[in-house]
Amino acid sequence: MTTFFKSLGDMGVAQFSISVSFYGSDCAVSLLPKVVEGDNALNTIRPFTLKGSIDEIDAVFFERLGRPMEETKVLFNNASQYLDNLKKVEEKTKMASDQKEKKKKALSDLKEVVKGKTFNPLTEHEKAVELANKVLELDESDPLAKKTIEDMKAYQQPTFF
Repeated sequence: MTTFFKSLGDMGVAQFSISVSFYGSDCAVSLLPKVVEGDNALNTIRPFTLKGSIDEIDAVFFERLGRPMEETKVLFNNASQYLDNLKKVEEKTKMASDQKEKKKKALSDLKEVVKGKTFNPLTEHEKAVELANKVLELDESDPLAKKTIEDMKAYQQPTFF
């Protein structure tokens, strides 16, 4: 013989509210699945209600409850997965935006040094290479950073012959 709470737990919905009303030899049972976290719209689901004699309810409760609770479980799981994916995409978008901002700043710093009127490659080539490497860490195909590193090689170890 299966037990009442074990059977509820086996349905795969994490939380329920149960209401039982007795009217002599009849009763009404309402079972409301609850969302633990996530989309509040799922909290608008109406309770599953069975009415009948106590013996009838005892005999068919889990049989009648099975399909609606399976559909509810699938709905809750899909909503949960959707919200999890939405959070991941949001984080990726924020990460991509942050990455783009970092590259923009690093590129701006590089341009400010290299294209500045007071830039002297003999004394500032190390700074230019350092800034170019920061840009390449964020975007390995940036043409200005690559060109700067290539141009500064001539100043890193000058040869007089």
